[in-house]
Amino acid sequence: MKSINNLDISHNSFGGKLPRSFVEGCYSLSILKLSHNKLSGEVFPESTNFTRVSQLSMDNNQFTGTIGQGLRRLRSLYMLDVSYNNLTGVIPSWLGINQFLGALQLSNNMLEGEIPTSLFNIFSLRLLDLSANRLSGGLPRELSFRTPVVLYLQDNNLSGPIPDTLLSVDLYTVIVLSH
Repeated sequence: MKSINNLDISHNSFGGKLPRSFVEGCYSLSILKLSHNKLSGEVFPESTNFTRVSQLSMDNNQFTGTIGQGLRRLRSLYMLDVSYNNLTGVIPSWLGINQFLGALQLSNNMLEGEIPTSLFNIFSLRLLDLSANRLSGGLPRELSFRTPVVLYLQDNNLSGPIPDTLLSVDLYTVIVLSH
């Protein structure tokens, strides 16, 4: 599988933990879709060797634990979707280091703590969905999105003032802050 580019096993009934050797040696892998299964365990807790992945879809499974350090090496990651799982802990600030990230979907988990400021500084971000978690605290006073962003923050425990820059109509396409 050294030269495999796309792997899509979504919409099946695969279950259990991903083996440590899963996609080992898949150095050309750019799209990995594991969505809508019954997969469990942690989300890549250790370093991965498929560092060229640009799209990683792991939504609608039964993953638990924190967002694993193994994702930190994915420097080409454009889309990460781990929504609708049972993830806990805080959102790692290192997710905001990846300036290629265009879509980050972490909704419908049990993530807590404050939203890392680094997420609001991702140059290419177009979609940020953090809805339906247990996030708390406020939003940074100055948000520096450079392009229109779809921003979902509803169904959390956020508080504090709404930053003036968030209300800049020419910068944001959709903002959902309800509940």
